Amino acid sequence: MSEDGATASAEQLRRVAAYESRIRPTLLTRIFRVIGRTRLFAAIYKRIGPKLDTFLMRHARFTNRLLGLPSLLLVTTGARSGQPRTSPLIYMRDSESFVVVGTNFGQSHHPAWTANLLAHPRAAIEIGAQRLLVQ
Repeated sequence: MSEDGATASAEQLRRVAAYESRIRPTLLTRIFRVIGRTRLFAAIYKRIGPKLDTFLMRHARFTNRLLGLPSLLLVTTGARSGQPRTSPLIYMRDSESFVVVGTNFGQSHHPAWTANLLAHPRAAIEIGAQRLLVQ
C-alpha cells in the first residue's frame, strides 16, 4: 500500500518511525508466533480477533508494544455498503510505503478489506496517533 505523497507529510512519517522504534518483541510475541500457526487458533481468532483487535488498538495504544508487532488500522469504504470499515493489520515498511498482506488465515477467499480497496482505492491508515491517507 503506497503512501499518497500529497497527503502525508515528512513530519507524519517521522512520527510513525518514532512510534515504530518503540516496538520490541515480547513474551506474547513468541507465544503468538507458536500458537498462531495452529488451525484451532485461526478458527477462534478469525471470529473474535478483528473486533477485539480494533477495539484494543483504538482504546489502548499500547497494543503494538504489548504484542511486539507493528500493526495498523486500515480504514476502507465498504464495497457494497459504502460505510467505513476498519481492519487491524500487521504491516511492514518499505521506505515511505506500508506493506500489508491479505491472507485471511489461509482460507481460499480474500478478506473483505481487499474487496473494499478494489472498489474504493482511497483509504486511511492509523498508526499510533497518526492518520495517513493512502491509495
